[in-house]
Amino acid sequence: MERIVAEARKNNLAPRPSLPTRLALTDPLRQPDPFALLASLPKGTGMIWRAYDTGLTRQHIRALERRARAKHITLLIASTRADTRRLRFSNRHLPEHQLEKTTYTDKITTAAAHSHRAIIAAARAGVDAVLISPVFATQSHKGAKPLGVIRFAMLAHLARTQGLAVYALGGLTNDKKIRRLNGSAPISITGIGIAGIGLFHQSN
Repeated sequence: MERIVAEARKNNLAPRPSLPTRLALTDPLRQPDPFALLASLPKGTGMIWRAYDTGLTRQHIRALERRARAKHITLLIASTRADTRRLRFSNRHLPEHQLEKTTYTDKITTAAAHSHRAIIAAARAGVDAVLISPVFATQSHKGAKPLGVIRFAMLAHLARTQGLAVYALGGLTNDKKIRRLNGSAPISITGIGIAGIGLFHQSN
């Protein structure tokens, strides 16, 4: 295991691009329209369009990218492997099952991570940041056991030792919960990014 961790760290030493401190995500039920979500976001934030079942086209991507650039919003797209190869996104987000031992250097790449194993895989792949979830109970994954502050802090610490930026995702519905991440854990996790589906809305 120590050899694998060392190898992952070595693969992830390249300088990282500038990343937004907050990421909003589309959701097929709660926030399916990427254009509407982007229009609601403040300047300088980021957005992940989860376009797995949308009949994705180059025209859709280019139109959304233009609007994102106009608002200075970092746009990342998550899709199938086939669409990713076919359409060549500017920036991308990877679910855990798409993590591969490939170094991404020409674009911003984030990845989902729910475990120690996933974080090591993300580091070996050379991604820029991981979204660690679910921190707290969330409507998007009802019944899923949340990590809680302590477990999240441990995974965030591991990710940082591998050179990865960290976003907390899941159940961050108010400032009180966000503050819990910055002072309630034995391992310092100040400076983490925050991600969510309802991040800029009243409910999450």
